[in-house]
Amino acid sequence: MVSIYCVFCHHTWRVQRDYDKHLNCCEYFYHLRRTPQPEMDEHGIRIPSHRELFKYVQDLSTRLERTEKELSKLKSSIGMRQKKEILVWLNQPNQLPPKTFEEWFKDIEVNESHVLCVGERDLTIGMQTAIQHFLDTCDRKRLPIRTFTQKPGVFYIYTRDRETEEPSWRIMHNDKIDLMLLHLSQQLLREFLKWQKKQANETERDADREILFMMKINGNRTSSEKRIQEIRKWLFPKLEENLRVVMECEYV
Repeated sequence: MVSIYCVFCHHTWRVQRDYDKHLNCCEYFYHLRRTPQPEMDEHGIRIPSHRELFKYVQDLSTRLERTEKELSKLKSSIGMRQKKEILVWLNQPNQLPPKTFEEWFKDIEVNESHVLCVGERDLTIGMQTAIQHFLDTCDRKRLPIRTFTQKPGVFYIYTRDRETEEPSWRIMHNDKIDLMLLHLSQQLLREFLKWQKKQANETERDADREILFMMKINGNRTSSEKRIQEIRKWLFPKLEENLRVVMECEYV
């Protein structure tokens, strides 16, 4: 029996029918190995190789990183411009309050109910209660401390310049709110001592309760940084205004 030789894969076949079935497929892959055709998707677009995909992803990553840096700079620039614009608006004559922030917070009065609030909860809650009570008695349009929806977390206060002593609106830093909390802490301690003296005259003393109360009045080992952040987070929405609405009302 004569063997049939395949010139493409060099195999031999004994049956013509089997060889015929084999030939078309073998010839196709023979030519494909020598002249490979790019693989296409269903839209006829060439599918990139793994190497091309890797280089493409690298290029995209570089572009994304560069874009993110440019966007960050742009946001910072816009934020600084907005802060300056808000300060320019606040420092107009019709926006100047009668008192500076330091003069204003010294008017906060602490009473026995605020002291008892510290005993029931903690020093931070006692301070918040005293501040809230004071805010409820103030003219909200004349406050020397303001916050705006457009600048989350940013406080503006009317305070004196350290060099010129001239008051103006500025962005509040933590040292200013720390002064307010120190004042409140001293006021609460003074009222606590009054309450303690009155309790000693009226009822039998409970040493353990007094020690616990004293620890709370003194801050119960909570850092000033943590208390400042808690007060800032609580106070911002209490003062929050929509600057766009406020400015529109001015020019109606």
